[in-house]
This record gives sequence, structure tokens and C-alpha cells, in this order.
Amino acid sequence: MKRDAYIEAKQVADEIAGLRELDAQSLRKKWQELYGTKAPRCARPSLMVRAIAYKLQENAIGGAITAGRGCLLCSAHEASDQPNFLCKSQRNEAIGRRMRS
Repeated sequence: MKRDAYIEAKQVADEIAGLRELDAQSLRKKWQELYGTKAPRCARPSLMVRAIAYKLQENAIGGAITAGRGCLLCSAHEASDQPNFLCKSQRNEAIGRRMRS
């Protein structure tokens, strides 16, 4: 790991560790900074800590890659009862079969 990446990871870890020390008003302010919207009124501090920690990590190392999101969607639809649903990779395979025929 590069030194700069290590330092950034350490800073993010320290910031996340400090979230538990913040009061609800400070957590709401931090939420506003990160998400650009007000925190939901019903959000408990424990939820805000987890959501803020996730967003800090996402900002530092990036979010889920697009392909990963697609796989998650495919898995979700496969688990549902939508038999006619084809995810993108399945559609591409089906199109390829038709074009080769």
C-alpha cells in the first residue's frame, strides 16, 4: 500500500472512530455535509453513524463498481418471482444466440 493511501485510510478510520463520540446534532450536521440533504428526522444516532461511516469510506476508496451493482440486481431479480426478467449479461447472451442463428 502506498504511503499516501495508508495515511488517508488511517485518517478515515480515525474519523469513523470519532463518530460515536458525536451528539445527534453533530451527526446531523455531518450527514448534511456528506449527503447534501438533511438527515431523516426519524434517523437514530446509531443509523447515522453507520451511514456516515459508509459514506466516508465510499468517498475515500470509491463505491461499488457498476458491474457489481448489476450482479446484485440480477441476484435480486433471480430471487424474486419474475420469470421473464433477464439481466444485462443474460440479454447479451440471448441477443448473441439470435444473431448467430
